[in-house]
Amino acid sequence: MRVMLVAAEAAPIAAVGDLAQTVPALAIALSQLGHDVQIVIPHYGQIALPGEMPVSFTFPLETRAGATFSIAVTELTLAETADGPHPVTVTLIGNDYFFTNRPQVYGYHDDAYRFAFFNLAVLHLLQHQKVLPDVLHTHDWHTGLLAVYMKMTDDARLIPIANVFTVHEIMYQGTAQAELLDFAGLGWEVFQQDGLEFHRQVSLLKSGLVYSDLVSTTSELYAAEIQKAEFGAGLEGLLQSLHAKICGITEGVDDQRHDPGTGVGLPASYTPDDLRGKAVCKEAIQQELGLPIHSEIPIVLLPARHSDQGSIQLLKGIAGYLQRLEVQLVIYGGKVPEVEALFSHMPHGPSTYVQVEPNPELVARLWAGADILLMPPRLKPRTEELRLALRYGTIPITYGIEGMDSNLIRRFDTRTGEGSGFMFAPYTPTELQRTLKLALDTYDRVSAWNQLVANSLSLDLSWATTARKYVDYYDKAIAERQKAATTD
Repeated sequence: MRVMLVAAEAAPIAAVGDLAQTVPALAIALSQLGHDVQIVIPHYGQIALPGEMPVSFTFPLETRAGATFSIAVTELTLAETADGPHPVTVTLIGNDYFFTNRPQVYGYHDDAYRFAFFNLAVLHLLQHQKVLPDVLHTHDWHTGLLAVYMKMTDDARLIPIANVFTVHEIMYQGTAQAELLDFAGLGWEVFQQDGLEFHRQVSLLKSGLVYSDLVSTTSELYAAEIQKAEFGAGLEGLLQSLHAKICGITEGVDDQRHDPGTGVGLPASYTPDDLRGKAVCKEAIQQELGLPIHSEIPIVLLPARHSDQGSIQLLKGIAGYLQRLEVQLVIYGGKVPEVEALFSHMPHGPSTYVQVEPNPELVARLWAGADILLMPPRLKPRTEELRLALRYGTIPITYGIEGMDSNLIRRFDTRTGEGSGFMFAPYTPTELQRTLKLALDTYDRVSAWNQLVANSLSLDLSWATTARKYVDYYDKAIAERQKAATTD
């Protein structure tokens, strides 16, 4: 299968957020499964190419308004795949005005126009390619217009290409004034409620939702939650109507970089069959963070970057309970004053709390040394912390609905010894406190806790698993495209 992944960023070439890690990780996993993969991103001014890498080819792009732009296409190979049987090609779409002369990825007043231009350029790139992809996999609002371009094309070569659109964050919708349609070369017939119109503006994200063959999100839970008024960011009605073509596919973990079994970046290694190294990692992180060294007191890790008003209110409801517990609370991430204020009066002694600034070099040691991950936000479009916790045998406490993301977290059953974490629902302080107490009671039962940690370490959270699920989804999208092509 030939797959083209189109996104705004891809590490290490251009990286701002988590999206940059997801795109190449999926591409590498797909290539290792034997598929031909191409990544397409804009050629930003910040991108430093090795040596004097020449432009592969150029072509003109004329907008409907009559303006002509020059597109410079540069192709390179993703380094991690260079020696493999299926190297991943990275294609950079360059234009001096919109990308090359601008150092930043985002943050310009005309970002909607910049990425509309990028979408149009990718459409023209496809027309110039001799070998076309079977599937176009686009990501977030920056690539949403490709769906409408592909749906409306009269190019017979492009019509069979299936389009899967992934929503990583529903809150970012890429809105602009309706005049963008003229620039994008789209007719005003798409400016309607079941098209691109959103509160009298154009939404590039909505284009991806409406016109793609299938839609995915980063987890089953996220796919369900964004169809509710509370989290749909105004698009919940549309998402409900599109329910049949939306699914959640949980992302993976770099299981070579994060492997407690080899002890990469850790003071000791450990496996499901031998957990002694986990205790070594705990003592080492207590010493590194200046925490009292106590093996019997659990380290509870709280990622601050996911703190929203809902989770802060939830934490306020259990703050008094938490302060009375014998735990060592580690708040990881940027400073969140409202969260810090809740725990600044925790008693010092064996139980205490510490604030840790974001540090990629610390991640493996911190996740390996911690015992419990307290993940209170209800809406988690990205579950990186949860996956890392499970990978290192740090047991999560998180909001969840039984049966969703079952490959990620299953509620631990103390009778059978099955499960990999603790989930609470409904979303109330009372239920979170009850679940936290259950987790701590289980922690005190050494054999039960060791079984839970072993279960966590035994999970398959690899990108290969994610890639295989996407291949199945791509096959479904191809079938949907073929069905639509015969009825159009």
